[in-house]
Amino acid sequence: DGSFITEVHIVAETGRKGKEGELVHATFWANELNDFNTGFNMLTGFCGKRAFFLGPMRSFSCGNLVIQTKHSSATFTTPEW
Repeated sequence: DGSFITEVHIVAETGRKGKEGELVHATFWANELNDFNTGFNMLTGFCGKRAFFLGPMRSFSCGNLVIQTKHSSATFTTPEW
């Protein structure tokens, strides 16, 4: 019936001008979504060595990177984007 994106992987460095930052690894897992298109661990990752898990309507900051989840989506924001 078609193909859909089932996972998205993001790798970013949170450094500021001239300073080294932490490495962020984040994955959005479509298979974590339930019949209502929400999931408690739909976005997982690491900020440096610290693990994080995001469900719907949550946010997480790592250095200058902000990750925000909505009902069934995620937005990654940095000062450069």
